Amino acid sequence: MDIKIERINAYNDSRFSEKVLKQHGAFVINDTIPCEIEIVGNCEAVIHGGVQEYQDTVIEEFRFYAEHICKFYNEEQELIKEFEPVEPFRIRIEEIQPSQFYVDEDKIEAVKTFITSPKDIIIPVMKENGKYISLDGHTRLAAAIELGHDEVIAFCTEAGDYIFDFVNEAKKRGIHTPYDLKKVPHEEYEVVWNQFCDEFFKTFTNHILTDEEKKEICSWKYSGDYEVYNLPSYEEMKVKQMGFLNPKKEKNFRAFYEGDVFIGFVNILEEETEVFIGIGVNPSFCNKGYGQRILAETYTISKSLYPKKPLYLEVRTWNERAVRCYLKAGFRIDGEPFEQQTGAGQGNFYRMIKE
Repeated sequence: MDIKIERINAYNDSRFSEKVLKQHGAFVINDTIPCEIEIVGNCEAVIHGGVQEYQDTVIEEFRFYAEHICKFYNEEQELIKEFEPVEPFRIRIEEIQPSQFYVDEDKIEAVKTFITSPKDIIIPVMKENGKYISLDGHTRLAAAIELGHDEVIAFCTEAGDYIFDFVNEAKKRGIHTPYDLKKVPHEEYEVVWNQFCDEFFKTFTNHILTDEEKKEICSWKYSGDYEVYNLPSYEEMKVKQMGFLNPKKEKNFRAFYEGDVFIGFVNILEEETEVFIGIGVNPSFCNKGYGQRILAETYTISKSLYPKKPLYLEVRTWNERAVRCYLKAGFRIDGEPFEQQTGAGQGNFYRMIKE
């Protein structure tokens, strides 16, 4: 059964408690079923309402915005889901290097209405050369400053290498702490920030896979659990006409480059009502933000070719790294996990879509 999960971003909604709305823990399942995830501790939350069979999907959506919450309980206080914990810590705002330049004035005013103390402000950061870089939460940081707070709560996580380019650009613009962030009206924010991102990603190019690139992909080797993504040899794939070595499908596959470096590839396959995509990233560049960039370009390509068809992909449920990447790229989990047989064996998968 298909499932639609909508996160409620408003702060007034009679279906949900004010506390949960302020925590951004309000969701609606299939347009009709309200579900609340209430944060009750530094790393704990309780699920209210919803439907039990959809709980895992809602939790995945929630953790995209609140990775520090790692224990989830039902209303009977039974632990139903647990993730690897993070370690929140207090940090002075002046010690944080932003990775963004602008903040939306309208959002700042909205955020200020539910901040009562520094513990209400929890942001993801990464540590680099003794300095903490904020990966998200710049609006919350700006609101904290306006309210007179000088510290917030943070937790360390990972980010792609592109974040360093954003930080370098911020420094060039004189933004060395959140106190330097430029506040702009909502309409201006949408223009200036999107304009920068468009310019930044212009160095990313793509073309139909060449034979040499196909040979290189077949030589890529992933390790650990990710070995399941290793392909057969080029010769075997050619004999069996598998994937990008199937003459009827080879034009669906595109290579992506950062400058002259081969980063990854994608399969864009038109179906009757949707477009299926499959993505592969060079193992040397995994977990560095390139997956999101490939997906952004793929979305643009697909919409130019098939403007009325949504995109979907399938990802193994254990691959949390990939699921987070797809969520950040605007995909959402559609339905419950399903089991299927692939060339790499049996597995449980999420179907994820982007309209």
